[in-house]
Amino acid sequence: MRTGLLLVIIVFLPASAALAENTAPEAYLPPLSPNLLEKSWDTPVSRAEIGRYLLFPAKTTILTAYAGQNEWLKSQQALEDKVLDIAAGFEVDYSALDLFGPPLPEGNTFTYRAIISSLDAQALRLCIDLSSLRDGEEVFVIDPVLPRAFGPYTAAEALKEGRWLPVTEGDWTLVLVRSPHATPPVLRLTNVAHFYRAFSEFVKELYCNINIACEGNAALQSVAAGVGMLVIPRVGGDQGLCTCTLINNADTTEKEPYILTSNHCVPEVVSASQADVVWDYRATACDSDDPPPLGSLPRSNGYQMLATNSSLDITLMELDSVPNGAFGRYYAGWTDRAVSAGEAITGIHHPDVSHMRISYGDIRTSSVGGLTYANQIEVLWRDGVTEPGSSGLGLLLNSVGYRIIGTLSNGPSHICGGTTNTDRFSSFRLFFPQVEGFLTGTEKPDPGGDDCPAEVAFKNQPEVLEQLRRVRDASLMKTPAGRRLVEAYYRLAPTLAETVQRSPELAAAFRTMALAFLSSAPTT
Repeated sequence: MRTGLLLVIIVFLPASAALAENTAPEAYLPPLSPNLLEKSWDTPVSRAEIGRYLLFPAKTTILTAYAGQNEWLKSQQALEDKVLDIAAGFEVDYSALDLFGPPLPEGNTFTYRAIISSLDAQALRLCIDLSSLRDGEEVFVIDPVLPRAFGPYTAAEALKEGRWLPVTEGDWTLVLVRSPHATPPVLRLTNVAHFYRAFSEFVKELYCNINIACEGNAALQSVAAGVGMLVIPRVGGDQGLCTCTLINNADTTEKEPYILTSNHCVPEVVSASQADVVWDYRATACDSDDPPPLGSLPRSNGYQMLATNSSLDITLMELDSVPNGAFGRYYAGWTDRAVSAGEAITGIHHPDVSHMRISYGDIRTSSVGGLTYANQIEVLWRDGVTEPGSSGLGLLLNSVGYRIIGTLSNGPSHICGGTTNTDRFSSFRLFFPQVEGFLTGTEKPDPGGDDCPAEVAFKNQPEVLEQLRRVRDASLMKTPAGRRLVEAYYRLAPTLAETVQRSPELAAAFRTMALAFLSSAPTT
């Protein structure tokens, strides 16, 4: 009975149809004063202290895995991939004894220093096993360009696969460990990411990208204060670049550190906890390409993935915190209302590791299906374009105060002056039921909860889950009726999952109907 799964969904359709449109306004925090901003650079290790540490010779580890290969590594970027590959990772295995020389005694504290260099790197990111650090030991990584320290990282921040520290500019970085012990700390350097793209290099970036500093609309200038440059570790330690946007829960007084981006930017749950987010990477004037050094900018660490949907290609993540900065901080509003062709939209993003850009366009199609993702919004750009690095940008609907309606998924390569510069975006409207608990109300739900009824019902039968996904992608997504079925399923998924979780009888009925659906579905 091929309609078995459809019948399960239809049972719940009346309740869904009765739902009202959901929307939330933005929130804006005014900027820090220049004095407070500069003082923030002295936390948690002052620039005077860093200068003193740099005066004394430190043991240096020089790595040559990608020396002289930057241009070759750049040439490997997939043309259709709008997640920009920016760094190549490689495994290493260095203990504290390998890395650190004698400590500097400072009262009751001992400061261990190690310089790590990857020849020809434009920037570095280190992965360190922190799990064996002792009580009172703190790890910092120093960006030598400003200079500025990031940390502290303790055993409490240890992750099973190692902790990726923030990105630092240049081909070397300084690692500090402050310890109450006169014996070296127990830690290991396990992976290094060699950045072959510079954060100040605009050689390939298209000339028609529009500098955010040229935007005369004060509202959009505020919106830009919620757009971040998202650095995510990929397989083997490679690093990718996307764009993300802070999103608001208007029912709470605090500003939750939630960002919206695309699922393909952060495909693994573990990657969410390893994110490095750079805020306010933007030029100071319309006619200049002079973004500030990374070390001077507010940064956030990833904390956890709250909800994600691989079919829609959209993800809600939580950060550890969100520092304010020179432009203030903006938490975007959102709406789950249906959109129509012809509505004006805006996108703010970081193409090709460049400082912040803005693009303007119109919705071309409000719901289009594809082989990769379900029910996307297609946009035609009028001014400005997107490039690799723009993935995940929040699609802003102009008519409702630039509220988010989706995130950038995919699209062809663009050309300046082209009349067919289109992109496809995920639908926040379809994702909203999955994240409603985080973006409304005052009680945060358990992010570990399962929002997919099939995953709940078949949690001990991964082979069935794989068959269902295969039928979805190879069969349902290729027909208009099938795409509507997938859309209905994901819109109702949270309610279905909760019902299946609560009732063994309904779980059994769901399994029976799903298996009947599989038995009658095409095998190819």
